[in-house]
Amino acid sequence: QQSFLPRYGAHKPPKIWYPPPGNNGPGPAELAWSFYQNADPRSNPLLTKLLDAGFKNGCEKLIISAEDFSHLEDSSIFLLKRHLKGLSIHLVATFTPIQHRLASTWQEMIKHGYDGTFENFLESLKEFKQFAPNLVERWNRVLMPQKTSIVNVSNSTNPERLFEDVSFCTGIKIQPTRTPLNQSLGQIETTILRFLNHRNITKHNHRTRRLLIRLFQSKIWKLGIPRKKISVPKAYE
Repeated sequence: QQSFLPRYGAHKPPKIWYPPPGNNGPGPAELAWSFYQNADPRSNPLLTKLLDAGFKNGCEKLIISAEDFSHLEDSSIFLLKRHLKGLSIHLVATFTPIQHRLASTWQEMIKHGYDGTFENFLESLKEFKQFAPNLVERWNRVLMPQKTSIVNVSNSTNPERLFEDVSFCTGIKIQPTRTPLNQSLGQIETTILRFLNHRNITKHNHRTRRLLIRLFQSKIWKLGIPRKKISVPKAYE
């Protein structure tokens, strides 16, 4: 989001458009969530609104980029395909090392009220579509894009390489960002918040969780308690 927004984010669509944040986060993330909340299997009002705005203002490339799209059911992907009928679709999938994605997903779930241990989370991996080996194959089969690109980032890869590779395969210039918008919690912070969720102190209290997360991400906390990476079992390394 931080890379796309400065150059392509605008309420009035430019030729290359990354929809700006809405009420529930970044524009594309809000769009992904709308597929979960949409009661009508035949249409998606938010996507219709974005496409209409793009057509009206001469948009040539619409960037729909959000991790939450990887969670969609086939029926939602098919609905996305119906809305994009007649348009050229370029599917781009980016993958970080599996141990990074596992740790990131677990702590993100804890930030949203989950109270299971990391071991509980690993035992339920089959329920998570984003970790399925056939994720890209499934999207290709249902969405039927004109082009598909896969960008892999290894442990030894310079983080800026991800931006360079995405720019290369899409033809869209983006600038690397050094500060992540959605900062991950470490082992200590995630363990504390999970315990409070488990005790029903923060599980259903979004405001209290947000206050704690801000504390964990504050300079004074980081100075007193250095961040420790979430420990991932060797079997997943």
